[in-house]
Amino acid sequence: MYDMDYIHVEDIRELSEKFTTVKTRPLRLLEIFTDREENVYAHRALWNRINAGLKAWQS
Repeated sequence: MYDMDYIHVEDIRELSEKFTTVKTRPLRLLEIFTDREENVYAHRALWNRINAGLKAWQS
């Protein structure tokens, strides 16, 4: 439909291998299912670190 490669990644260990395969089309869509609760926790932790860094930089 959009002239892209579609790649489904079932395990994080597959990501590097599938990401580095030769593209056959201009675009590549990687579908990776994740755990929602883990993602929320990871994003909040990341934003906390970013905000702390910005506050330290502004001081």
